[in-house]
Amino acid sequence: MPDLAGDVVEQTETTLLALLDAILAAHQGVNEERISIEGDDLPIGSHALTTIALLLHELATNAVKYGGLATPEGRLRIEVGIAGERMKMTWRETGAPANVLGKSGEGFGGRLERASVATLHGKVERAWFDHGLEIVLEFPVGDLGR
Repeated sequence: MPDLAGDVVEQTETTLLALLDAILAAHQGVNEERISIEGDDLPIGSHALTTIALLLHELATNAVKYGGLATPEGRLRIEVGIAGERMKMTWRETGAPANVLGKSGEGFGGRLERASVATLHGKVERAWFDHGLEIVLEFPVGDLGR
């Protein structure tokens, strides 16, 4: 890819765990246990990078505004696993304010989520529980690596 001066700039590759770290770093705060990210890592290709970054940013924004990161005692735990050709990420928020759980209606974020998941041939499941939320995202590994 050429830069403004016309020189060739080497493109760098990122991984899912590095992308999660970068997106969530600002929300960690002083408590290093507030957000935990663990599991299998995989490269995110240039084709999928913008889509997955927007999706993760939207999830993080909602967690900060309404969910598990909206309260000082709230937590976010993300687990990533790869089984065969599928990647499964479980996003679990705890300590969320009770008054916004199970919020109905779809706004821009919901449409962005649906479009992102469809673009990468994935699926999403959402489950609300007392003071928390669990989102399970699944994608073909090949679609994330493109």
